[in-house]
Amino acid sequence: MSGAVLTTFVVLLGSLGLALASTPSSYSWVYTYPTGFSCDPLSIKQFGADPTGAKDVSGVLTSVNSISNFDASGIIHITAGTYLVAKSIALSKPVSLSAGAVLKIASGVTLTFNSPVAAPSSSQIFSGPGAVKFGFGVQASVYVEWFGAKGNGATDDTAAINAVLAAGDSSLNVMFQAKTYLTSGPLMVPSNAVVQAAPGAMVKGKSRLADAFVFQLPTAGGIYIGRQSLPALQNHRRAITFSDAGIIDVYSPSVSGCDEAVRVQSTRAKGAGRQISQVRVEVPKLDNVIKVVNFFDKNGGAVMQGSNFRFGTYTDSGSGTALISFQASGGGWAYWDSNDYHFDRVTPAASSSANKLVLLACDVSTTLYRQNLYISRLDPLPAGGRLTNANIQDCMMVVSASAALSAAQMALPVFRSGTVKSNNFNNFMLTAPAIAGLTASTSPNTRASFNGGLPLTSSLFTLALRANKPSRDPRTGKTPADGKTWPAGEARRFYFYHGLAQNQQLVYVTVPKIGATCQPSGVAITGIFDNSATVPYEVEVVAVACKPLVVADVKSGKVNISFPVLVGTVGTD
Repeated sequence: MSGAVLTTFVVLLGSLGLALASTPSSYSWVYTYPTGFSCDPLSIKQFGADPTGAKDVSGVLTSVNSISNFDASGIIHITAGTYLVAKSIALSKPVSLSAGAVLKIASGVTLTFNSPVAAPSSSQIFSGPGAVKFGFGVQASVYVEWFGAKGNGATDDTAAINAVLAAGDSSLNVMFQAKTYLTSGPLMVPSNAVVQAAPGAMVKGKSRLADAFVFQLPTAGGIYIGRQSLPALQNHRRAITFSDAGIIDVYSPSVSGCDEAVRVQSTRAKGAGRQISQVRVEVPKLDNVIKVVNFFDKNGGAVMQGSNFRFGTYTDSGSGTALISFQASGGGWAYWDSNDYHFDRVTPAASSSANKLVLLACDVSTTLYRQNLYISRLDPLPAGGRLTNANIQDCMMVVSASAALSAAQMALPVFRSGTVKSNNFNNFMLTAPAIAGLTASTSPNTRASFNGGLPLTSSLFTLALRANKPSRDPRTGKTPADGKTWPAGEARRFYFYHGLAQNQQLVYVTVPKIGATCQPSGVAITGIFDNSATVPYEVEVVAVACKPLVVADVKSGKVNISFPVLVGTVGTD
């Protein structure tokens, strides 16, 4: 008998066929319950504990916990049966529970463990309306099954999961196995809990009316420790919610069939520490999500900034309305500032009048600052889709489109405060399939004859000049006489049409060696002007011949005046 008592806790657990949850990455422990012992391990039944659940065993547990021959490494062993705990107690010795052993905690009672607990990973070991607490730093991990979660995709596991999440006094790893857990209400994750899910784990909503994981700090201050590795999330109203909670890192392998994949919200009263920053989210796969990230401020004035969201693929089945969305309800607007969003690929639903996917959307007439959206591949937007409907400033949108966008999809709104127009300083970098043979027009207001009447939508393209006749000199209001040559030093004006030249926004156009330096083609590009205030989408290019050029040669292409152009918006409206 002494050999069993002196065996260390970890070794004894192995011999008993039990799991001591230790690290988030360990999901494959295999134990074989022994057929017999040279002597039976001491159990609370040997001290009179009732295994039927009819009589309170809190006194027995307290006695066994304090028996002198149970030294610091002694173990309280609980064999199969249901044991009623009707009084609040704290156990200082390690506890091991066999398969079928359940501690039933009465209402209003708290059972506290100040040493580790070990049990089979798929066994329920706690039941009843009372609470279970693990002391500071004593328990590395707990399984949601220990609190009654079934993970069979049919039984509602909401209460069991929330009981686990509330059980820790310090950083407690809450383990989800490779099962499907059905839930009907929010799963509230306190700052002292760390969710760890095995590959293949899923939390599925019983209906699409309830939230999944909610990270919420009830008062100002506090941070989340460790990376939250959530299960896959399916069929929820909101899959991941940050409610007045920041400084947190969350991962989920996928989100599907949800109204919102991520919600960042403030619901606290004004002056109650409402700054949500340094939120980091990574989700490799998104399917059938109405809004990917939705910001919401209930009372106005909250600060939501400095967060990073990284997504793999987003595939919409027709319900999607926005990749990134901003909402508020009363009390003024939030300070939405300095957030980054990355998508590997965005695949909108097929074009239909009902689908109006907006990449960056805002439901209120406030200004969004420094919202930076990067999309490595944007598949064709539906006809009703667009880049943004928001008033944005100091924002960046870098999008590589698989098909050219329309001018309507690129339309940038203009908001006013009273009679004063707001300023917009933004950077749009749009890449679309190359268009060959782009030649600038030699007369203004000639969009119909340029690129089939369609404004360009790609930021980078190559433009050619064909100087078949001189253009009007705006300084004199006259058109020079046509001649066989383009004299050295003469400025001629050419016109092209781009979707970003709109709403009187200044369009920046970068041409290599712009200025007085002559290009190999024999011209210098000395000026670029946005004419969209009077002619929609029109951009004017001023070129000066560095040497006499034969007009016929320029027109035929023997003198190839072509150069790459980079277009974006960086101005005021």
